[in-house]
Amino acid sequence: MIRVLKQDIIVINSEKIAKDFLDHRSNIYSDRPYLATRDPYGWSFNLAWAQYGDKWCSQRRIFHQTFRAETALVFRPVQLRKAHQLVLDILSAPHDFSKHIQKFSAAVIMSIVYDYDIAPEHDHLVELFERGNTLALESLTPEASSIIDAFPFGKCLPEWFPGAVLRRKADLSKHCAMQMIEEPFEYATKREAMGSSTSAMVLDLLRATKDVDDPSQLQLSKDTCATAFVGLPHATTDDDNYEGFFIPKGSTLVANIWAIYHNGYAYPEPDVFKPERFFVGGKLRGDKSTESLAFGFGRRACPGRYNADNSVWIAIVLILCALKIAKARGEQGEELDFEPTFSYGVTTSPDPFPCSITLRLNVDIHKLSTADSFE
Repeated sequence: MIRVLKQDIIVINSEKIAKDFLDHRSNIYSDRPYLATRDPYGWSFNLAWAQYGDKWCSQRRIFHQTFRAETALVFRPVQLRKAHQLVLDILSAPHDFSKHIQKFSAAVIMSIVYDYDIAPEHDHLVELFERGNTLALESLTPEASSIIDAFPFGKCLPEWFPGAVLRRKADLSKHCAMQMIEEPFEYATKREAMGSSTSAMVLDLLRATKDVDDPSQLQLSKDTCATAFVGLPHATTDDDNYEGFFIPKGSTLVANIWAIYHNGYAYPEPDVFKPERFFVGGKLRGDKSTESLAFGFGRRACPGRYNADNSVWIAIVLILCALKIAKARGEQGEELDFEPTFSYGVTTSPDPFPCSITLRLNVDIHKLSTADSFE
């Protein structure tokens, strides 16, 4: 345990301890740390950042209605269509494969939630969400929060006042957050009014609540749909004891996923690409070793994880089935080696790297262009 700015912070490097706290005692470990920037910057609506309470439970319930494991299969046709387009996009511009994968992720999410098909390039709503998430990650940090705590009058200064940076940032962030809530929801509302029979989160909510005359219920649905989930610290709502250690109420707990997955005892040579570590006798191990902790723990685990797993699985299968991926070659035909680098942040991803991507000889490009060719 460390103490920073009067805040107790516990960093968890063990999978067992993380699950003991965040899974098995989730009744008191499901809160979020207090951030002074959350309300004035417009992000109190976001389920991922919201304090644990009645509103949070209502929002979580809405998510589970759409994204629980047994209903995730409803969206498989959407995921298949978007994965087909991903393969075609990669074939059309192999050097931009990283951008195509990002586009695929956004396309699936926007279609499942809002029944919205994104534009091939520079989609307005996608750029809006990207801008909003960037503003949220910049403002919802302990550093930004500590500035507001130290200078609370800063958020009350008029925009024209010299040095009123906090106020200007807050207004910009709040405006973007409101756009994220209203614009895609308005689009989905128009789709529902036009008689769309597609299964999407917002459309299903509108159909289920069309006879409910309660503005607060509509706002709750808007807020829930605009949520983007990221791995965030937990906070305690009560004092606790764990194996002789006292955990005071209000403590912040951070699950160090990197350390957990780099445990040399559980994962020998963790930095080496060894997919065989998850197989026994040619079959996937049946234990929890293949469980992804990146989706979070307990009641704060990402409710969209089943859809995310399905999307990734479908995309991988179609890519491996249709495309041949190999090392890039130089002018003399020699294979080009490279040292992989990574981008770090809320998530870690490999930087673009040179490779050769071509269509497999036994794949018909015309059949590949039809949405049902792999069903």
